[in-house]
Amino acid sequence: MNLPVKDVERSTAFFNEIGFHAMSVGNERAKLDIGQTTILLFPDAAFEKFTGSKTADTSHSAEVIFSIGAESREEVDAFIQKAESAGG
Repeated sequence: MNLPVKDVERSTAFFNEIGFHAMSVGNERAKLDIGQTTILLFPDAAFEKFTGSKTADTSHSAEVIFSIGAESREEVDAFIQKAESAGG
């Protein structure tokens, strides 16, 4: 999955805090893994070159919805707390 981000370093730090593992990080992209899922983070400008269109202004609209499985309500609550503590 490829995602546009405003700040690759800051976004990588957030994903690391919630359980993803940074496999490689640079100014122009970051590769993160969790389980069998790989996510590539790109600066908005690089992502726009790939797609040929502007990225969504996420302060006014949604661009992506992540769904993460959990075994219990407590696990969901713990994940939400972790995401909020990481700045999400």
